[in-house]
Amino acid sequence: MTNGKESSTFNMPYLPDDILLHCLARVSRLYYPILSLVSKRFRSLVTSLELHDIRIVLGRTENCLYMCLYFSSESKPCWCWIIQDLKKKVIS
Repeated sequence: MTNGKESSTFNMPYLPDDILLHCLARVSRLYYPILSLVSKRFRSLVTSLELHDIRIVLGRTENCLYMCLYFSSESKPCWCWIIQDLKKKVIS
């Protein structure tokens, strides 16, 4: 209880890594950069090979194209990826 009010927030640090990995495996990789900002633990889980293995077992892998962009010869490379959205149909 804080200031006389009951806290209604859900505290994820108490969930075991294996449960969090299975939850993260069901989220599109598009959201991984945002999720990696939650905490060091989330960043570690999002970049783990174990997460990729779980996604394969669950059939949740996504096709994507990785690109390395340089905006000038003095800038650091910027890694980007494009994920194909199979729900959207492009008619040319």
